[in-house]
Amino acid sequence: MINRSAVILKCNEPFVRWINEADPYEDDPGITAEDANEDRTVYLITVDDGENIEKWISLNFKTLFENELESWFLP
Repeated sequence: MINRSAVILKCNEPFVRWINEADPYEDDPGITAEDANEDRTVYLITVDDGENIEKWISLNFKTLFENELESWFLP
């Protein structure tokens, strides 16, 4: 038994737009929100944090956002 809660991140339209605008390949047709959300990032957090998810997200938003940016454009 794993005593954790899962947070699954989903890319929304502004993030997908950013991905497409930041793409260095002009001939690339871009990706859709469906494409971007095909493989999602999952974070395991404590059950206590899961019960206070809004607080956890507000405390970790910057790190989560930076990790998502890195996952798209760093080798």
